[in-house]
Amino acid sequence: MTVFSKLFAPVYAPCSDYVHPWTTSCYTASAGLLLHALQASFRLYVTVYVLALLMKGHKPTAKDIRRTFYGIFQSTAFLGCHAVGFSLLACAFRNIFGHYNFFTFAFLPTFISSWLAILVERPSRRSLLSLYVTNIASETLYYMLVWRKVVKPIPFADVLIFMSSISCLLYLYRSPYRASESIYSLLSFIVGPHEQIGYSPDSPQSDSTSKTFSKPKKVVASKKSPTLLHQTMTMYCQLIQIIKMYLKSVGRSDYCSHPNGCLYYCLEGGAKVFVTGYGLQLCLKILMQLKKIIKRPTLLFRAVKSSETFSLGVFLGGFSFLYRLISCTLRRRMKKDSQAIAIPAGFLAGFTFYFYRSNTIALYVMWKTLQILYLAGRDNNIFPNVPHASIFFHCLSTAILFQAAIFEPQNLRSSYWNFLSNISGGRIAIMNRKALDLYGLESVKMVEMIRARHRRS
Repeated sequence: MTVFSKLFAPVYAPCSDYVHPWTTSCYTASAGLLLHALQASFRLYVTVYVLALLMKGHKPTAKDIRRTFYGIFQSTAFLGCHAVGFSLLACAFRNIFGHYNFFTFAFLPTFISSWLAILVERPSRRSLLSLYVTNIASETLYYMLVWRKVVKPIPFADVLIFMSSISCLLYLYRSPYRASESIYSLLSFIVGPHEQIGYSPDSPQSDSTSKTFSKPKKVVASKKSPTLLHQTMTMYCQLIQIIKMYLKSVGRSDYCSHPNGCLYYCLEGGAKVFVTGYGLQLCLKILMQLKKIIKRPTLLFRAVKSSETFSLGVFLGGFSFLYRLISCTLRRRMKKDSQAIAIPAGFLAGFTFYFYRSNTIALYVMWKTLQILYLAGRDNNIFPNVPHASIFFHCLSTAILFQAAIFEPQNLRSSYWNFLSNISGGRIAIMNRKALDLYGLESVKMVEMIRARHRRS
């Protein structure tokens, strides 16, 4: 039997053995799955939406609260439709055709249920959800190819993907085409608004940090007798102000749009982003270990000086510093500003990603870049307009992920497997995979290995 014909070979496994071995009733199984999925989804989205509301930084209005509650219930219904849709359709395919094949076990039921579920979700969130699952699905496909020995693992593939993608993304950031993308706001914070083509120093978007240090702060002397510590701190503050004023007044290129000197511009940007990254990582570490820190306060000091805590700050701060430094240097050498400067500057600065490697971030930047490239090409009549493209990619990617969760969970990102286990109440792990042995993927063995790993952890 050829590989292709094996994919469509009928497998006469009843759905009560495969989909819901804990009960013989399809409707009972689907109803139980729906109830658990709604409970787990509600807890998840309450946390997500409430945090988003609090991060707005202002007192929520009645309209904000109503919108938050509506978003929680709508997103909860979205995940609930996903779960119950898969269960019902997997049983329906078996009852209609009288058997399963490679595609009707998980791929087709998930694709159809995803299409129905995404229509429940808000249109403004569909593109974000599509980008999220496409990110994970592309990583999963790569691991599937590696596991099959079709491709060999590429050392530092995540770093190379990030370096090439961020250079292209920064090229788009510096282009006249301005898509309404939230990632541009993040780039503006990291590399600065002055790196945009046509940026004017008199623009109302001027960098807040340049205003912050526009005037040297006066050191107020204490009326009490100055101690040695106070004198030392006073001298230190005065020295810092002198260094700032010196750096701000020298070395500015006529081809740079930023205020102050180039060296000050690079150091100030790198330091600001480093502190922000370090602070975010420290807060996250404290929140994740809060119970342990309360019992053992010494863990707080370990978190403060841990190399993991510094990693995000080193990555972001180093990226900002190198990007600005390379950009200023190239402007001086070329004696002009150019959009093309973003490519070498972004690529070389992207090497700092080595200090905070993450497949999620690397693939997000890659897919976000491709999305903006497509939108730019579509708006300029280079690419055709594809209706419902985000919905299609969401459904395709989700189907790939469910197919992997059923047939080869070892190639699925562990965080996504945990998410599926949480939503399904652990049902995804106890589905009977013995009927899948026909395809030679060792599905039963692999899911037992995953379950044993989680029991140990």
